[in-house]
Amino acid sequence: LKEFYNSTITQEVNLSRDYERKFLLEGEKSFSFCSYPFILDQEAKGILLRKEMKSVQHKCAMDSLMSPNRMMSPNCEIEVRRDHLIQDSLSELLRRHQFPMELRKPLKVRFVGEAGEDAGGLRKEFFQIAIEKLFSPDFGMFTYDEENRYHWFRCDS
Repeated sequence: LKEFYNSTITQEVNLSRDYERKFLLEGEKSFSFCSYPFILDQEAKGILLRKEMKSVQHKCAMDSLMSPNRMMSPNCEIEVRRDHLIQDSLSELLRRHQFPMELRKPLKVRFVGEAGEDAGGLRKEFFQIAIEKLFSPDFGMFTYDEENRYHWFRCDS
């Protein structure tokens, strides 16, 4: 597959601007490298995915602000207990499953019983704790293959 990828595009083309031109400004009639994903390497696809998610998050946040229901937050706010982080997180996801656009908003995390405003640090800490717990042998979701140095889902979990 690497024969089809063109890393020059990633190096020479402003893919964020290309995405904006294609999907936000000019539409289907203009040329865009975004229309030919088979030539884009992994780095280029990552750039476009991040751009698309920022665009979707911005739209969801703006829709919330313009909503007649002013109580809607421009963020997806969750409150979790550190010692029950996985269970609380799943409960928060289940609570929002009827409102899928809510899950596309930027995430803001609060830990129960702790003061602090999430400016990115709490969200980062949330994901660090979640990954640590999910990959813990005690949690039992993954196994680790020493020889190949990778984690994989446990077949019996």
